Amino acid sequence: EDEVVVTQQLQGVAIYNVRSHVCVRSWMLPSNVLLTHAACLHPLTRRLLAIRDYTTVFSWSEDDIEVDLSCFMQFDQPLLAVSHADLLYDGAALVLIDGSATFVRANLQAAASDGIYAFATVVAPGGEDVAIWAELLPLPSHASAPLALVVLMRTAAGVRLRLQLVQPNVDADKVAPLRMVSLPGVGLETLIRSSALLCGACLVPASDEMGGVSSREPTLVLLWDNGEMQLWSASVDRLTTLKAPRCCRYLSPASVMHSNAHEVEPQARSSTATGAQQDGAKPFAPLQSSLIPLASPQLFMQ
Repeated sequence: EDEVVVTQQLQGVAIYNVRSHVCVRSWMLPSNVLLTHAACLHPLTRRLLAIRDYTTVFSWSEDDIEVDLSCFMQFDQPLLAVSHADLLYDGAALVLIDGSATFVRANLQAAASDGIYAFATVVAPGGEDVAIWAELLPLPSHASAPLALVVLMRTAAGVRLRLQLVQPNVDADKVAPLRMVSLPGVGLETLIRSSALLCGACLVPASDEMGGVSSREPTLVLLWDNGEMQLWSASVDRLTTLKAPRCCRYLSPASVMHSNAHEVEPQARSSTATGAQQDGAKPFAPLQSSLIPLASPQLFMQ
């Protein structure tokens, strides 16, 4: 909680202590490595995961003096996000921009017992839809699974929200390593229509401590480029029947990062970029703003 990972193309990756403002560890990367996402630190395994050239994720230990580029996994579509949650133990979810996702170990290695690299794979929905945001959501204790993978897809009709339940399986003592990931049930979907361009999103997990209706179910917060901020229920039970957000507020449009472009074309490409990025892969189109949940959405409702 006291650490932040800083990723810079020219300076590499560094871990800072936010209390002392001291750089704890840092790693330089070869000049031919194009970092296309911010690196993240897996809290349990203390391994860092980063993405190069859009389609390749690589991993190294916090104790490594140099970055081990030989520990990697490559995909045929650009990666959108690397997501992890405490209940995934030593696992992580790799989400691609076609909406598919692969659950792997943070070290990107196969288990010695079965030789399997991927615990489970969420199949892409198909078509021309493009994933623009994804996150793992811890669910309340009464839910049928402890986690859900939430993905926002940009479609011709609007933004489609997809939710897939995730059931991690560990040994009886509930410690790493993760043995398996199950994907119970069928993925749920709902369409969110808006004439505006989605700029940012975040998930606020349910909380029984805060009280109030607004905190008892997971909440998806969406920020649109016209300044509208919406709160949508991310409850598994209500997802397929949602027709409108639970609450809306308007910010000044001037305070929202604004662009008419629906696709973000990278300014530079590495000479080692994969053929998948050049030959038919979907365009990488991340959201333009970041929303960070700080407390229960009840505070927003007041």
